[in-house]
Amino acid sequence: MKFPAEQNKYCPYCNTQTKQTIKLGGGKVSKASTKMRFGVRKRARKEKGYGAINVRGKAANTKKLARGYQLKLTCSVCKKSHMIKLAQGKRLKKKPELIK
Repeated sequence: MKFPAEQNKYCPYCNTQTKQTIKLGGGKVSKASTKMRFGVRKRARKEKGYGAINVRGKAANTKKLARGYQLKLTCSVCKKSHMIKLAQGKRLKKKPELIK
């Protein structure tokens, strides 16, 4: 997906449509929060006592591309920025990029 570097969008701080500069924001989940998820803890309990051997075998080495990207919009009037999600709940076919 291609996006222009500047666009007229709604600014929640100015409460009007203003010209906003667009940057790609971080769409990744932090590593600290994923280590404490229920599924990770459950699998660790199952594998406990087996040493270095995985119980379920090796995981498939396929990478899911373009999932959960965010755009960072910075207002040209008030200079404040906010994030919007791209295709919430869906996987994008192409990685988003900015057009200058």
